[in-house]
Formats: sequence, C-alpha cells, structure tokens
Amino acid sequence: MKRSRPVTTYIHPYDVDIAQEHFMHPDLNGSRWMNRLMYIGRKNALTRLGRLIDQSNVWRYIDWVEQHYPA
Repeated sequence: MKRSRPVTTYIHPYDVDIAQEHFMHPDLNGSRWMNRLMYIGRKNALTRLGRLIDQSNVWRYIDWVEQHYPA
C-alpha cells in the first residue's frame, strides 16, 4: 500500500494580522530589511491560504495518523 506523507505548517497570528502596528522587532538586531519582511504579504495571506485549502486535501493531523497508523 502506498502511503501519503503529510505536509504540516504553522501560521502565527501575526502572519495574518493586517491591523498590527508596525514596529521594529527586537530580535532582528536593528535590520530594517528583515523587519520589512515581517510585514510583506500579510494583506493577502488569508486569501492565499483559503485558495490552498480549497485546492488541497486538508486533514487534521490526528485524523491522518489514525487512518495511516491504526492502533
């Protein structure tokens, strides 16, 4: 039996929070370029995520494990 392999991801709330005030992130050692990258693309993130979900088989990880590795 061929087994599929899951792709997992994590999205932090600030990745999609377009209302968050822009500030210099302290962990970036004052790098304005790296700080700018923290905000690029946020306004389209939820739309893109929705499209990805619509075009994919999305499962909760526990459901995938139970199907592929039954107790």
